[in-house]
Amino acid sequence: FGANVHYYSVQGSHFFSSQFTEVSQLEFPENAPNDTRLEIQHPIGAEPEYLYWRIVPVDDEGNPGDASNTTEVSAAPPPPVRILSVNPLGGVTGTEITFSAVISGEAPFDYEWNFGGGASPNESTEASPTVTLGAVDVYDASLSVENADGSAVKHFTLTVTETPGEPPQIISVSPIEGDSGTEVTFTAEVTGDGPFTYHWDFGGGASPNQSSGVSDQPSATVTLSRGGTLPEPVVTYPASLTVTNSSGTAIHDFNLSISAWWHVEELPVGPNPDCSVYVTIGPDGDVYGLNRNDGTLVLRLINSEWQIEAKLDDGYDSDTWLAFDSQGTISIVGLSSGYPGSSVWFSQYKNDSWTHDYVGTDFWPGYPSLVFDSSDRPVIAYRSLAGGGSMARKTVVATKEGGEWELNVVSEEDEDRITGFFGLDTGPDNRWILGYRVSPTSGGEPPPEVLILRESESGFTRETVMENAWGYDLALTPDGKMVILYGSEGWLRVARETEGDWTFENVAFHVGDVSMAAGPDGTEIVTFTDHGEEGWEDDQAYWAWFHDGEWDIKLLPDPDALGSEAMFHPDGLPVLFTGTKMAMYW
Repeated sequence: FGANVHYYSVQGSHFFSSQFTEVSQLEFPENAPNDTRLEIQHPIGAEPEYLYWRIVPVDDEGNPGDASNTTEVSAAPPPPVRILSVNPLGGVTGTEITFSAVISGEAPFDYEWNFGGGASPNESTEASPTVTLGAVDVYDASLSVENADGSAVKHFTLTVTETPGEPPQIISVSPIEGDSGTEVTFTAEVTGDGPFTYHWDFGGGASPNQSSGVSDQPSATVTLSRGGTLPEPVVTYPASLTVTNSSGTAIHDFNLSISAWWHVEELPVGPNPDCSVYVTIGPDGDVYGLNRNDGTLVLRLINSEWQIEAKLDDGYDSDTWLAFDSQGTISIVGLSSGYPGSSVWFSQYKNDSWTHDYVGTDFWPGYPSLVFDSSDRPVIAYRSLAGGGSMARKTVVATKEGGEWELNVVSEEDEDRITGFFGLDTGPDNRWILGYRVSPTSGGEPPPEVLILRESESGFTRETVMENAWGYDLALTPDGKMVILYGSEGWLRVARETEGDWTFENVAFHVGDVSMAAGPDGTEIVTFTDHGEEGWEDDQAYWAWFHDGEWDIKLLPDPDALGSEAMFHPDGLPVLFTGTKMAMYW
C-alpha cells in the first residue's frame, strides 16, 4: 500500500525458502486505471519446473519489495471444482437423513444430487438435501457441482440396510513421522461396516495436501513437505483423517512430525570442464563459483546451470578467493606472476565492469583469503616468502583504510614454520581474526601449534591455543567468540573461546577431511570422514551438530561426495558442498 510498483516478479524455487529464480515479469496493461483492481496472470502449466512459488513487487528503480507468502504447486494445477467427500453413504430403510458434501473451489456452487432410486425425493438441487431412504439395496448415486470456472462429478455407493450398521472407528494411522521431501504412503486401521469414504488432510505437511477416496483398504501416497532446520530440525503439522460410512463419521486428529534431511543436488560442470568450480553462497542466497581457465570466471547457479556472472579476461595465474561486501559486490583477491616478484590484486565487479586495486608485491605469495567487516573494509591474508631466496615464510594481513593498503607482517617469530591458514574472519568489533598453524623445525622442536592472530588497538596479538595440534577450521559465533576445529593425538577436537580462556572437547576419533561452520544463531556443524572408532564405519562421511552441550553424530546420505565444505545459507539452512554436489538441510 502506498508503494511504487513497476511490475511483479514471478519467482520459483526447488527449496521452500531460498534460491528463487525469476520466471516472469508481470507488467501492468497499458492505460490501466489506478483506482481499480487489476488481474494479471502468468500460467504455470501442467508440469511446473519448480515446486515453490512466490511474487515480489519491483519499483521503477528495480528495487524489490517484500515477497509474498511461498506457495507449493504440485505436478498439475488443481481443478476449479473438487468434490472431496460425500456424507453419509447410506442408512436404514424408511429413515430420514441429510446429505452434505465437502467442496473446494470458488463459491457459489450449483448442486445436482441423484440418489439412483434409493431415496425420496430421488433428485435435489439443494446443497444439503434431506431425503427418506427407500428399499433395502445398493444404489449407484452421484453428485454434480458447478461454479463459474468449471464442474465436477462424484459417483458414490448408497447402501440402504434393514438394520443400523456399525459406524466407523479409526483405530490407528501410520506413519506419523518422516523425512522431508520423501514419498510416503499413509494407511489407517478402521473398523465398522464398509464401504467407507476417506478424507486425508495433512495440515500443510504433504503434497498433495488433501486426498479423498472410497475403499475398503485406505491409503494415500504423498510427498512430505519441508521439516525444520538446525537447531530445530523437526516441524509438526496438524493432520487428520475423516472416515464415513452409511452409519456415521469418525475423525482422527494426529500430529505429523517431519524431520529435516539433506537434500542433494548434482552441480553441473562449469563452462571450462577441465577446471574445478570452487563454490560459495552469496548474500542473496544464490550459489556462486570461481572457474579459472582462459581468464577468471565468476559463475552463478541459475536453473541448475552455471551461468557466467562476470569474466575477468586477464585472469590470475594462481590462487584466488571470492567474497562479497554488504552490498553483494563480487570481490576477488588473486595473484599474478612476474619477475622478480608476484603481485597481489584486489578486484571488484561494479556496474558491469572490473576495478583493480594493487595490494603489494612479494617474492612468492600464496594462499590468499578475503573477508569484509561490517563497515565493508576489506581484509586480505596471504602467505609471504620474503625475497632474497631466503624462503622465510611469513603471514601478511592487508587492510584498506581510506584509499591506501596497509600491509602488516604479523608472524615474524614463526618464520620457516608456517604451514597454512585455517580461518580468517572479522568479529562484531570489526577487527580481524586469523587462525594459522605451524610445524616443528627440522629438529622437532618446538612442536606443531595452533595459533591465533587478532587485530587490537595497538596492532595485533598472537596467542597459542594448543600445542601438538593441527588447526583445521575456524568459526565465529554471533557474539564474536571463536570456535576452532583442530586435530590432536588422533582426535578431532573443538576449542571454544570463553571469557579469557579456552575449553576443549572431543568430537570424533581418527578422521580425514574436515570442515566446520557456525550459523547466524550460533548453531555449529562439523563434517568429517574416516571415522575409525569402534562402532562406526570406515571410509564414510559424517556430520555432527552441537546442541544441549554435546555433539550429535550422524551419517551423511552421500558419503562419496559430501562433507568437504560446510557453510550456512543466509536464511540459516546448513549447506554442504563438494566440487560436484550440494546438499541443503531442511
